[in-house]
Amino acid sequence: MNKEFLHSISHELKSPLNSILTLSKVLLMQADSRLTLEEKEYLEIIERNGQKLLALINDLIEVFEIDSGIQLSVTDVSLSAVLHNVCERYEGIMHKKGLQLHMHCENIMLNSDESRLYQIFENLIDNAVKFTEEGSITISAYKKDGHCVVSITDTGIGIRSEYCDALFTGFTRASGSLSSKYPGTGLGLTIVARLVALLGGTVAVDSQLGKGSTFSFELPAYNRPADTPAEDDTNSEDVKIAP
Repeated sequence: MNKEFLHSISHELKSPLNSILTLSKVLLMQADSRLTLEEKEYLEIIERNGQKLLALINDLIEVFEIDSGIQLSVTDVSLSAVLHNVCERYEGIMHKKGLQLHMHCENIMLNSDESRLYQIFENLIDNAVKFTEEGSITISAYKKDGHCVVSITDTGIGIRSEYCDALFTGFTRASGSLSSKYPGTGLGLTIVARLVALLGGTVAVDSQLGKGSTFSFELPAYNRPADTPAEDDTNSEDVKIAP
């Protein structure tokens, strides 16, 4: 599928859907005075499912674009800065759910695509927060054998072992019954796996049903030129954010 056709299909699908979402939001703003309670509930279902469909379209387009070959914008990136920025976006919902965040991050520089790193962390942290009702989320990042190793561990619902291998292949949910309680497109981890591979790394998952999951990935560490002053990569940050 070429990019021109993909963008055309995207436009044809999203334009009417955005109109539906806009009109449903306008009606919801007037719902209390103009609609019955039952009509308002129906309208909320339309709006909610429209948002799900829009998210699915966006994720499908993202997967197709990655598979078609996207141009990377490679720069020097501070891993800890990216992690902090992403985690800040989830502080509100984590506080609301009573979750603790523990972060152990060495001062690591990567020669990578910053925007794609943000996508990877947003999908993984969003996944951890979504499926964790109590306890904590622990994020660690360190260097090992010329690679940067990142892991995100949660105390969430966990995953049956037979589902783990299929999580990165697309449209895989641990159970169909979870879709109403934990909404999502089922493509977030597929996007993570594709992007990590594109950046020259590998991704893995280790999980126990009812106890939680650890998603981890490795990327090539930044090889600093010989004449460039070295930063202190031995220092690490240990941050605990409690509700």
